[in-house]
Amino acid sequence: MGRDRFTYTTSQAASGIDTVQNFERGVNNDLFTFQGIAAIDVVTVGSDTQFRLSNGIQNNAGFGTGDLLVTLQGTTGFTADTIAANVRFDNTAQFLFG
Repeated sequence: MGRDRFTYTTSQAASGIDTVQNFERGVNNDLFTFQGIAAIDVVTVGSDTQFRLSNGIQNNAGFGTGDLLVTLQGTTGFTADTIAANVRFDNTAQFLFG
């Protein structure tokens, strides 16, 4: 156990193959950051959370349909009120929830 970090930037292709296992939500746990990406849809699919490119409009017909960036396998429960506990200080993305 420890405090792990991952960074996703626009220089990485949005292939959807990136999967993070054992990500721990909450204060003093794992952190992520997205750089050079304006907006991300946070989508719960079963017991996983997907981060997808967003058009920046929450709850529209296209919500959650953008290119898949990364999946947090076995991690759910992010909300607009709780996600900040796991976001690094250098994040540039806005997170949207459906």
